[in-house]
Amino acid sequence: MMQRWQVKLLAILLTLALMLVVVFIPFKIMACFKKLGSRGTRLLVTLSCFTGGVFLGTCLLFLIPEVFHLMTEPYYGFEHFPMAETTIGVGFMFIMFLERFVHSCKRKKTKKINREVQTNGCNGSTATPSPAIHEINNNEKDVQTLVQSNGETKYFQVELDNRLDEEETASVDSLTDESATKVIILFLALALDEFLGGISLGLQRTSGAVWGVLVGLLAHECVVGFSYGLQLAGLVSKKPCLSYTLGAMYALMSPVGSVVGMMIGEFVFSESINFVNGVLQGIATGVFLYVTFFEILEGKVNSKSTYKDLLAVSAGFFIMVFIALIPREGSMKQTDADYLLEHMNNKTTVQQTTYA
Repeated sequence: MMQRWQVKLLAILLTLALMLVVVFIPFKIMACFKKLGSRGTRLLVTLSCFTGGVFLGTCLLFLIPEVFHLMTEPYYGFEHFPMAETTIGVGFMFIMFLERFVHSCKRKKTKKINREVQTNGCNGSTATPSPAIHEINNNEKDVQTLVQSNGETKYFQVELDNRLDEEETASVDSLTDESATKVIILFLALALDEFLGGISLGLQRTSGAVWGVLVGLLAHECVVGFSYGLQLAGLVSKKPCLSYTLGAMYALMSPVGSVVGMMIGEFVFSESINFVNGVLQGIATGVFLYVTFFEILEGKVNSKSTYKDLLAVSAGFFIMVFIALIPREGSMKQTDADYLLEHMNNKTTVQQTTYA
């Protein structure tokens, strides 16, 4: 019969392998859909709506209840203060200002590039010191600008085309950077949840409990991981290194959390660790809430949405509802924080009995 640490090691390896598959398989799906042309584009839109529903369900059914559970225990002294709501709001405001700051920096960079392109396009078009340059219409590539100097006339259609191409490239790069910012923010919000789920697995005391927690954990993480993989797949053609790095790091979060949970089992921690856990997860939930509604669902649910899009969002949400019904070890309402707190209380009781 396998020992407990062997069962946990097997569960960690299984989690890692499965997470790598579900995160990176959307990359292949995205490539196949792009080959289908307009039909593939329509399918990608539907899948994107599905991921919006998954993230909505994750936020409402898993993350927010977890924060409320962590932050409403009476021994924290916040019985009459909405601590859970405050931490979620802090996370929401933090990411709102951070994203605004990042976008402002990107716009300044784009404007600087455009000014340099315009300067180079004018100054590099002639060798004479003071040419008379006619007005250029930036939106029309077919306009040919004449520069007259010392009785000579030159055509600068090539320079104009190059200039406009560089401006378009700068605009595309700006949009790509915004998409990269979105997936990085989403990674930060999801990583903590995956890490805490891994800790709950590492703290289990019996082999049966390990397998019980693993089933519920994978059911949740596989759906969320697939949805996050779709977000990364949309960026892989522009920033492949970033996409693969974030995918690998996301797949590692739960196994790393399991290893940390096994290490925690060898030490005694105070109950204040649950409060710190609650604050961090509250901030992460606020970030996730912002990304879900203002980055993912904003472009999916609007006046132009079709019924197919809305059904895809609903399907993603109700899949998370179904997963929420899967009971964990002992209780359907038991959370990752319960595992940590229960483990610490049991170990403290054993030590007090030993000293007595």
